[in-house]
Amino acid sequence: MISLQQLEQAINRARASSPSRGTDAQLDPEVSVLAGIYGQMIYYRLKTLALSALSPRELEAWQRWSLPRVQQIQSPPYPEDRGSDKP
Repeated sequence: MISLQQLEQAINRARASSPSRGTDAQLDPEVSVLAGIYGQMIYYRLKTLALSALSPRELEAWQRWSLPRVQQIQSPPYPEDRGSDKP
């Protein structure tokens, strides 16, 4: 389950890492995905949302940004980002 508060925290982490850019303040694609979930939760007045309700893209963005930054650095989402010390 995702709470609205947890989603807000994930959005804030993602925005801090990838701020809006350009003259039109375009959101980073992952921030936009998270904001879409947030908008739906607000519209439908949901306090929580089941992970099973997310699309694969939404789930990936949620998983990436739901962890505190320290954990994100320690556990990169892609194997090639883990360093060259592993074969």
